[in-house]
Amino acid sequence: MDAVQAFDEAVNVAIAMARGNDDGFLKKVAEIDALFVSAQGTEAQKTIGEKIRGPIFDKLRHDPALLGKFGFASGLVNLPVSPFFRAVMEAFTECEDLTVGELLAIVATFRRSETYEEMHRFAGVLYRKIASGEEPAVWNMRSKLSYELHMAAYQQAGKANTPASRNRLLQRSMSFARKSASEAEKAGDAAGKLHALMNISGLLYPALGKFVEGAALSKEVCDQAEELSQKTTDADARDRVLRIAMNTYFHRIGIAVKNAGNVNDVQRLLTRLDANSIYRACNDQEWARKAVEEAREYIRSKK
Repeated sequence: MDAVQAFDEAVNVAIAMARGNDDGFLKKVAEIDALFVSAQGTEAQKTIGEKIRGPIFDKLRHDPALLGKFGFASGLVNLPVSPFFRAVMEAFTECEDLTVGELLAIVATFRRSETYEEMHRFAGVLYRKIASGEEPAVWNMRSKLSYELHMAAYQQAGKANTPASRNRLLQRSMSFARKSASEAEKAGDAAGKLHALMNISGLLYPALGKFVEGAALSKEVCDQAEELSQKTTDADARDRVLRIAMNTYFHRIGIAVKNAGNVNDVQRLLTRLDANSIYRACNDQEWARKAVEEAREYIRSKK
């Protein structure tokens, strides 16, 4: 099987997995990334690019739910963003009359890849489309846009040249995170509110030296997310809140390790993390392996 055939087959399998809510979907997207990257600089690169801008684009554009599933996966495999999905989103930027969902996917992809100029250009287009209206769907989209702006500022704070610049960006990030939580509440989106609070507790509080407050709020968010996961029958909604719970485990493990926390607490969090289905679906990713190994090394060092 040549590179193009292997790529085609992997994409078709991934689409079927996504539509069937198959637990192997995330790993299949990682496989697509590997095939996509390995084709760069070869004769297959052009053909694969044509397929992304042709049949693959058509399938994702005409199935918003499928686009959403690939967008969800793109933030979990080959971080900061799936190379394959980045190429798909670049194809979307060439379109006119983009939907708000498509615009959000573009904004999120460029934010993850730290392409901030392009991110803010499309964020401006999206903002103008949702600037008015009081419907829950509009508030929900505002919340998601605010979340991306919050994360962009947080990422930039991590690379700030001066303490003053870092603090300014962290405060900007906090403002957008709180705005996202408020907008999600107005939308009636409990998971969206938890998504923003997750980062306030696990990213912003620790960055500001508020480790105790961060760990406490992170636990609250986790408990609420896991409770929501038990109440929903929709697979995508359940995955969304389980991802929130997974992140809170990583956040609290990181806080504990950095602050010489209780070893038994770290072990307990690792055990709970291992029971999370989203973690199990992406636990072979480098970012996940690294974080877990650091935690296990911390435990070993205290024995």
